[in-house]
Amino acid sequence: MYISKTKTYSNLISLTEVKQDLKIHESDDSSNAELQRLIKVALTEAEKFTSIDIVPTVNTLEDYCIYGCWYELPEPSINIIGISAFTESNIMTVLTGYSLYKFNNFTHLKFNNSLNAHKLMIEYSAGYSTLPDDIKHAIKLKIGEYFDVEKNGYIPTNLQKSKSFERLLSPYILIA
Repeated sequence: MYISKTKTYSNLISLTEVKQDLKIHESDDSSNAELQRLIKVALTEAEKFTSIDIVPTVNTLEDYCIYGCWYELPEPSINIIGISAFTESNIMTVLTGYSLYKFNNFTHLKFNNSLNAHKLMIEYSAGYSTLPDDIKHAIKLKIGEYFDVEKNGYIPTNLQKSKSFERLLSPYILIA
């Protein structure tokens, strides 16, 4: 199985929100470029930690030698854009008869008829158009940790690392 991803880093967390959280005056634009970069870095870090798409993403999955009625997709919340099956002689059929069953850590795709395909291509979208509050808070904590030494997540008395980022994102972790 091979999945290619096209991410759209839209305005999931605004620069204004980050500046308010870091107590930077809105008119101070000296660190805008750095903060924009850190927003993207923190979103990427959250996606690596959870193993799901948080940023709106178009995925193209390609798999070979598919037989049967069921196929499992490695994302919990998706929208199918299109499904194509190919024979060994590379004749394409667009598949429309299917049902989606969404679970916490994956999505089952059930075809109405048994599938016998040399190659299967599924294009689907995943990610959030609006971030849940706990994910947004975790991202802002990570931005603060990267930007501001005083918010770096370490408790100075015993140098123990705070686990706030991990705790906020733990309900979203994809368990394989």
